[in-house]
Amino acid sequence: MEPPSAPSTETVQQHLHILQEDDPETALVVRLAATIGLRRNEIAGLRWEHIDLTNGLVSISEGIIVTPGEGATVTETKTGQHGHGVFSINGGL
Repeated sequence: MEPPSAPSTETVQQHLHILQEDDPETALVVRLAATIGLRRNEIAGLRWEHIDLTNGLVSISEGIIVTPGEGATVTETKTGQHGHGVFSINGGL
């Protein structure tokens, strides 16, 4: 089994254009994920307090995982590959 491959930049831009027209809020989340490379649990863990629009920064410090029978749990982000980080979003989300 081959590892999954990332979609091309052109494909992401095409999908974002369509999504922006239909659902701008979801488009922002997808754009953030595509730009920074967030995992699903990191997207779920984002809160407004992690986003600094004045300085154009987003802090990734936790995620949320859902386990059947246990519900949602707040977790720390993976360390090593991605980990906690502060990312600039001034480049054009």
